[in-house]
Amino acid sequence: MNQILSKLLLILATALILISCQNEQQQKGIFLNYRIEHFDTQNDQMNVELSITNHSDLSIKSSTWELHWNQMKGEIIPSSLPQGVSFERINGDYFRLKFSDDYSLKLGETLKLKCIQSGVMDRLAMGPLGVFIVHDEKAFDLQTSIEWKEAKGVENLHFMDAEDRYMEYQDISPLSTDALSWVVPYPKISHFNNTYTQAAPSLFLKIDDEFSKDFKTIEAGLSELIVLSDKSKSVLHLSYDNNLKSEAYTLEIKEQGIYISASDLRGVFYASQSLRQIFSIAILEDKGWPILIIEDEPRFEYRGFLLDISRNFYGKEEILKVLDLMGLYKLNTLDFRLTDDEGWRLEIPDLPELTSVGAKRIYSSTSNTSLLPMYGSGANGSPTSNGYLTREDFVEILKYAKKKQINIMPQISFPSHARAAIIAMEARYEKYMAMNQSEKALKYRLRDGDDQSEYVSAQRYTDNVICICNERAYTFFEKVYSELQNMYNDAESTIERFSIGADELPYGVWTSSNDCLEFLQHNSSNVSNIEELYVYNLKRLKKLFDRDQVELAGWEDILLDHSEKSQSETAIRKETFNYEVIPYVWNNTWGEGREDMIYKFTNMGFKTVMSNSSAFYFDMSDDRDMDNHGLNWSGFVNYFDTWGTNPTDVFGNSYLNQKHKISDEYKNNKVTLDREKAQNLIGIQSQLWTETARSKKILEELLMPNLAIFAQRAWAPEEKWMTEKNTRKQQSQMFTAWNHFVNTIGQRSLPILTILDIDVIYHLPKPGALIENDSLTIKRLFPGMEVKYTIDGSLPTAEAETYTKPISISKGSLVQMGSFSSTGRAGKTISIQN
Repeated sequence: MNQILSKLLLILATALILISCQNEQQQKGIFLNYRIEHFDTQNDQMNVELSITNHSDLSIKSSTWELHWNQMKGEIIPSSLPQGVSFERINGDYFRLKFSDDYSLKLGETLKLKCIQSGVMDRLAMGPLGVFIVHDEKAFDLQTSIEWKEAKGVENLHFMDAEDRYMEYQDISPLSTDALSWVVPYPKISHFNNTYTQAAPSLFLKIDDEFSKDFKTIEAGLSELIVLSDKSKSVLHLSYDNNLKSEAYTLEIKEQGIYISASDLRGVFYASQSLRQIFSIAILEDKGWPILIIEDEPRFEYRGFLLDISRNFYGKEEILKVLDLMGLYKLNTLDFRLTDDEGWRLEIPDLPELTSVGAKRIYSSTSNTSLLPMYGSGANGSPTSNGYLTREDFVEILKYAKKKQINIMPQISFPSHARAAIIAMEARYEKYMAMNQSEKALKYRLRDGDDQSEYVSAQRYTDNVICICNERAYTFFEKVYSELQNMYNDAESTIERFSIGADELPYGVWTSSNDCLEFLQHNSSNVSNIEELYVYNLKRLKKLFDRDQVELAGWEDILLDHSEKSQSETAIRKETFNYEVIPYVWNNTWGEGREDMIYKFTNMGFKTVMSNSSAFYFDMSDDRDMDNHGLNWSGFVNYFDTWGTNPTDVFGNSYLNQKHKISDEYKNNKVTLDREKAQNLIGIQSQLWTETARSKKILEELLMPNLAIFAQRAWAPEEKWMTEKNTRKQQSQMFTAWNHFVNTIGQRSLPILTILDIDVIYHLPKPGALIENDSLTIKRLFPGMEVKYTIDGSLPTAEAETYTKPISISKGSLVQMGSFSSTGRAGKTISIQN
């Protein structure tokens, strides 16, 4: 009997393998080649050819079939299609082509289709993603390739070549490590005279009585840096100094030991993070411990980072890694974007649809069973399109953040950017209506089923705004808020500030909603129009938060008039909410007239946070390069733009003014920060929106070293060049300081991540190169990074030649080069031909 059972199991296993292989071939055996024939930048369009080749066992014929995909730049012009093929924008940037019975794709066949697309795809990340075919109610993904290099007009995209990068790096040269900083962000004061003492194997911890209540916390944190032993002859003395501000510390390394002073636990923690870097650099450079004195305190009280896990999801461990990096660089607030149109990423008890539907992006022929397959999710979802944090995950994250002295501000977008919540609650509504439980079905429904309002959001959705005219919206929000409070309580933490996001509310919402017309005609709050309705919504939410002494935060949009001007609106609402609402001011694109909005709010009396999209958005592509990830609606934002922006004077950098063509006349018409109100600018925040971060690798490349560079602006004191009014002197001082900083990042900050056991795939920028008189010179953005090269046209590997000095190159040679990490990981290559 056992032998028969074993044979049956073997046959079954073999059959399953064969079926699996067949399915895999069906999914991988049909290919799409997307070839751009002409980049017509003058008319902002492209001529393209789609070639679909069938090498699978599946023959597509006899019935209508469809091609689905996402594309951020490039939308097919329907009139350019042949008869029998129709184009449709389903929603957002989700498209499909429908083929009539005249079009088949039999085994071995290739179907070619030429068309014109409006918009120009200037990065692969903007192109067709997540391509799949729907046939006979089944969907399967296609492998996709993109051809663009031979297209007519490609030169008009002005991509950065090796010579362009060489010129961009011309002010960068290697410095001796003796001249570099031991800590990033730079301390306020640091004294180091190139003398060292032998690293102690252990330290004896001595703590003043004022810190005794936190002894276990301090001991646990310091134990992660070094062995603590009562028998050690070297001391680690922690002193309480009431004269130091909150978060400030002093740190002195002597031959006898290490001496730290602080007035609170945060100061102790930040001193330990400086030590963490110093110890790692000592190991890296094998020099022992530096004898030095540091006196340090932050420039800004608020030092934030926004992580968007709604567009793409990365799991709990990745978030813990982000928190570790934030702690290392002394950032103190995580603005945690948990929800958006494309994902709801947190389990909420009693509302399972929020994650069973709202955390899943796949193709479905049935509405409201999942979200649309956006951002390259494909037919069956991608590794980052689906998933969510369980309640237990979130509590663990809160506890870890507390260890790292980081406050987590939850961001639940309301009422805009809410499509995931709307669709999830619509699924719940349909479920209970099918069970004839209408009261339960309606309880959390977020949509007015009869709403005929027409609007298009910034991401081109037509159904992503909650109907705030019905009490159900507030029942839903209060449920989510209550469950979040419970999670914070379980983590022994508190919600200090809650962000409702609420940016990019489309013009036209609620105007043809029966629920809203009814509310405007019959309400006891004297709300008579849409503008007043939105203020009423904010007041209700603020009242809820006030009950728990929680601050209400949101993007600056919540304080601006809602008009047809949309994101170009600059008129501030008359309603100030007693200046108790905190605007996060993000929309600062150079030359569009909103660079000074942060100062307008600050001078009025609002506590403000600068989130400048033209400086602190890590998801903005750094330059013109088809390989780059990120967007560029706020311009191209590179590392220098982040480092070179002075938050208290955005027009103070003469080089950036020149780069962005900002005239004196334009600048002089803008509002500046009133120095008497400067304390209202409580800090700055960086953002990483994840539309194009479709893997953990991409996420981490966008995160680092961006996070370290941003931290320099958030913590380090105002630099000398920032107040220099003479353009020539300012730029000379500035580029000297920039060279020092990029050397510190390249030679120390990035290499020590391995020693710190922080496994992060940081960005390796392409090098620049110049060939003159058959001599090749290579420059890199971060001195300390190795550059490997070949001269035979092959791609460089870790075994390729390392560039150390100019080399002779024969005529016709094709040089391929790329940056490499200290562990041998390769960045993207760039070439130059003699």
